[in-house]
Amino acid sequence: MGAPGFHPWTRRLAAAGGVLLAVLLPAAGRAQAVRGRLLESGAERPIVRGVVRLMTLDSSEVARAVTDTAGAFEMQAPRPGEYFLAASALGYERSTTDPIVVRPAGLRVRLLVEPTPIGLDPVVATATPRAYDPNQEFHDRMRRRTSGRFITREQIERGRPVVTTDVLRGVPGLKVKLLKGNLVIEASHPLSLRDVWLEEGCYPVLYLDGTSVEKTAINAVQPRDIEGIEVYADGAAIPAEFNSSMGSACGVIVIWTRHGS
Repeated sequence: MGAPGFHPWTRRLAAAGGVLLAVLLPAAGRAQAVRGRLLESGAERPIVRGVVRLMTLDSSEVARAVTDTAGAFEMQAPRPGEYFLAASALGYERSTTDPIVVRPAGLRVRLLVEPTPIGLDPVVATATPRAYDPNQEFHDRMRRRTSGRFITREQIERGRPVVTTDVLRGVPGLKVKLLKGNLVIEASHPLSLRDVWLEEGCYPVLYLDGTSVEKTAINAVQPRDIEGIEVYADGAAIPAEFNSSMGSACGVIVIWTRHGS
């Protein structure tokens, strides 16, 4: 309830760039004191560190106040009369009211201001595509200089092999053997961790693009299609993904085709 004979009232006031609502209430305290709160329209959240100015009708500033954590402010009008209020705060529309009358008893005001729509520049993300290398494992191990033997595409091309077993002729620990009409690669001496010879020979496990295949499939791949070959004669040096309990003690040969084809 207001003071006797006083009825609080709400007026929608003109605003520059937005809408400023003021609820005028009876004041108490110092003469010509202008007190109030600056709030966000709708949510009515207090606006902290907003600036409220008391302006004469010819736009001269005569007083100003900064709002506290409750959005409250207080300032003193130099004399009774007509003024208008200007409110500004970061993230809110700059707004001015229509004329208000400050009487000797002062004035309490509740100001509601609109948030400023924030326009954001579009975010442009650029990325440099990296070509997928299906033979990355081969190149990584070769760069790390692991204990295996690595044969590159360039070395294969210089040797001009007719079949893939030709590429492996002369590699220490390996020899080419004719087995049931197929050329295969055999360990040239016992390389088994168990130190045994299998009756039919000791054959390295053959992998093609990371998949185990039959030893007789080695010449199914043309030398021109090979990107690189890894040869591991020592079971202790074989990478974990190729260290099979089914015979890797005789060594491992890994063939990588160009682009995995």
